[in-house]
This record gives sequence, structure tokens and C-alpha cells, in this order.
Amino acid sequence: MDFAALRQLAPSAAAFALVGWLAIFAYGFLYFPDAPYSSCAGQGYCGKTGLAHTQAEYEAFKRWELGLIVSVPFAAISAFYLNRRRRRAKPGA
Repeated sequence: MDFAALRQLAPSAAAFALVGWLAIFAYGFLYFPDAPYSSCAGQGYCGKTGLAHTQAEYEAFKRWELGLIVSVPFAAISAFYLNRRRRRAKPGA
């Protein structure tokens, strides 16, 4: 296994993971402005403003929420790695 090639690929992979997380976050921010969704008495599902939502919208929200939660550790590790690498690149740091 060529570790030198992996070491060169690591910054790109970390940046890709961070951009991916930002894209997931932005998607939810744009498509679910009424989030979080919860059960309403007899109406199905409601958002924080009381607007009714369908079962399909609720399920789409839950999938997005799970994707966001699962991707957070990868984004955090990527941000830490990129910041650490940037600090090492500065002279005298």
C-alpha cells in the first residue's frame, strides 16, 4: 500500500467531507424551514409554526436529520484535520 499517495489524497478527502456536510446542512435549511416536525393531534405532522405536513414530508425530514447526524463526526474530524494541517504549513507555528 502506497502511504505517500494516501497522504496526498487526505486533504482533498477531508475537504470533500466538509463540503458534503455543508451541502447536507444547506439542503435541510432550504427544504425544511418549518423543522422540526412532530406529531399533531389528529392532523398527522406539524412543524414548529403549526403548519401541517404529510407522512412523506415527515419521512423525508427524518432521513435528512439522520444523514445530518451521521455526517457530523466526519465533518468535525475533517475540519480538525484541515485546521491542523493549515497551522503546520505556517512558518513558526
